[in-house]
Amino acid sequence: MTKLRILSLLLICLTCIQCNNTEPLSMLQVSTTTNQPWQLQFIKSKNEKEANADIEIFLTDQKQTFYGWGTSFNELGWDALNMLSEAEQQEIIHNIFSPEGDLRYQIGRIPVGANDYARDWYSCNEVDGDFEMKNFNIDRDKQTLIPFIRRAQQQNPDLKFWASPWSPPQWMKTNKHYANASGGGNGLAPENQVPRLQDQFIMEDDYLDAYALYFSKFIKAYEAEDIPIYRLMYQNEAYQFSIYPNCSWSPEGSAKFNTEYLGPYFEKHHPDVELFMGTMNTGTHDTFRKILSYPNISSYIDGVGFQWEGRKAIDMVKEEFPGYRLVQTESECGSGTFDWGAAVHTNNIIRDYINKGCEDYTFWNVILKDDGASAWG
Repeated sequence: MTKLRILSLLLICLTCIQCNNTEPLSMLQVSTTTNQPWQLQFIKSKNEKEANADIEIFLTDQKQTFYGWGTSFNELGWDALNMLSEAEQQEIIHNIFSPEGDLRYQIGRIPVGANDYARDWYSCNEVDGDFEMKNFNIDRDKQTLIPFIRRAQQQNPDLKFWASPWSPPQWMKTNKHYANASGGGNGLAPENQVPRLQDQFIMEDDYLDAYALYFSKFIKAYEAEDIPIYRLMYQNEAYQFSIYPNCSWSPEGSAKFNTEYLGPYFEKHHPDVELFMGTMNTGTHDTFRKILSYPNISSYIDGVGFQWEGRKAIDMVKEEFPGYRLVQTESECGSGTFDWGAAVHTNNIIRDYINKGCEDYTFWNVILKDDGASAWG
């Protein structure tokens, strides 16, 4: 039997019911343990002289502005949603995206071409040697991702969107394949694997120029669908060895493409689109140093996006490269256990990213079927 699961995060805080200068603060406390979920209790705060505070709030000591929560739009999520009745779909979309719903997500992540939760591999231009991008199209997105996004926009017209690719078109890559690791039935021979920290993208001018144009075409195509993209990251997890769509980049290659090709092109043609270095899934400090020390890169890169192992480098980036904004780009998705341990783990990750200065937080799939398996298992 196909199973349909909805992944939700509810953030509950203490809510002030009534207060003044002379009476104790009356609050609604919401607590959850593994055996007693959502316990509500009214409590009275103690006088300052009676007890030490467990939490102190310093209103004048602002660390960062937090702009909101988001999730990702993926093809398999759209397929899962469409297994339900229209009424059930409407309820779910309302609860995820409406400002009056349960989750109230304000940000959406869009893959540029196939990701690991696409139905299968595709890109926006698989015509070999089309450096002018005459054959660029988002026809596949118009069947899946864009209808999904439109449903969300109906609930919240003010949704903001950022984008990143998992892989460039295959003809732009050294091994001519969407993956960099063999397995999962992807057809990549073991001898054609491309390890991390090696450029799988063809680092030649024609290809680098064409890839900047590819991103520009994507931004314009989505704008034509009334889906403005305000932020772009050049690669999802460049330091991952994957059987699904992915692309390895060296630190030098990453910096070169963003500084000498993508950055100048977007400065001229898309000055309102933010470019972030991401999504960074490595905690190796030297990788960040090589990229962020590249000459003139700060002229084009507005910030850094971190996920998974990347959060181990946030403090170093803040200290050594303080001019960059920081965002979290993909929450660790776990294994679908939906148990207390998973909830605590996720809570600790959220707290860590926000404490380290990240200004928004993007979750992964919000709805899936078949126990959450991807097209590559």
